[in-house]
Amino acid sequence: MGSKTETKEMPEFQKKFLEETVIPFAQDFLGTPYESYTGERVAGLTPLQQQALSGYGALSLPSELATASGIVEDVATMTPEELSAQRAQYAQEYTDLILDPTRARLLREQDIARSTEAGQMTRALGGAGFDSTRRGVAEGEREAARDVAVRELEARIAGQGLDYGTQRLMSDIGLRTGAAGQLAGLGMTGLGAQTDILGRQMGAGEAVRALDQARLDVPYQDYLAMMQYPLTQFGVLTGAAGAVPAGYGTTTTRDPFGTFGSVLGGVGSLGMGLGPKGFGWFGV
Repeated sequence: MGSKTETKEMPEFQKKFLEETVIPFAQDFLGTPYESYTGERVAGLTPLQQQALSGYGALSLPSELATASGIVEDVATMTPEELSAQRAQYAQEYTDLILDPTRARLLREQDIARSTEAGQMTRALGGAGFDSTRRGVAEGEREAARDVAVRELEARIAGQGLDYGTQRLMSDIGLRTGAAGQLAGLGMTGLGAQTDILGRQMGAGEAVRALDQARLDVPYQDYLAMMQYPLTQFGVLTGAAGAVPAGYGTTTTRDPFGTFGSVLGGVGSLGMGLGPKGFGWFGV
């Protein structure tokens, strides 16, 4: 059993193209050093944005919040003794305004009643023959009743004064805490307005910064295209080189019939040359 070897050579034009164009280009490309981009890549903040950032840095809690906090703290930290004293003060103000005039009016009415009763009692007791002892007893009972009326008046007004003091105290606390809440609300509203303005400034500045960034992106994209261009050219060259099949090298194949197969091949060739009657000597 034998073998045969077949050698194919690269076409000359393909070989010349690779040696004179593709390979030198690749060698030059591999020898090119890396080149960093030296241009500016990121657009900075605009003056308007810098101003807005400065405004953010200068923000602080509104003074209204501190004042409101102080009011609430004063109310929340009042001791029971302080609350009682405050209520007593309000109650005293009420009694001073109500009790003294009312007592004076009541005493004046009692004086008028004494004068009237004295005349009536003189006529009644004198006509009936009553002595001064019985008159004194009657007058004493009436004076005791008048004294009770005065004490009842004072007690009633004192109770009203306590009720007034309690209501006044609660109203005062409510007014103070309510005012503190409104003051805090005003402070937060003002703070929100400031942050809203600063946010709008940042947004407006961002529109300008985006334009600046786009201007910086253009030369960088050109740089990337320039760095990519040799690769694009190399791809075109290698594609052109591969368009023609290589078709070169040495190929060895086995002949299953060996030498005998070669002889048969020769005979076959001979027979082909003799034509249809070429094998007449075999009786064919």
